[in-house]
Amino acid sequence: MQEDSYTEVLVFDIHGRRVKILEQSYLSKGNNKITWNARDTKGNTLPNGVYLIKIIAADHIKSYKVIINN
Repeated sequence: MQEDSYTEVLVFDIHGRRVKILEQSYLSKGNNKITWNARDTKGNTLPNGVYLIKIIAADHIKSYKVIINN
């Protein structure tokens, strides 16, 4: 991030359903590390497949495709 900002990091399945909130807080500018254990909000291990990580910070939105293959 280029500036301190409120940041949300969300995980969605291929159907667009939110399966996990990884972060919802103010983060400092620079590099930040968030670890995800491939579990949903209830703690269940997610099945193999494609998931979307969406990062919303300040006025920026980025999305990344992640493949789970256990």
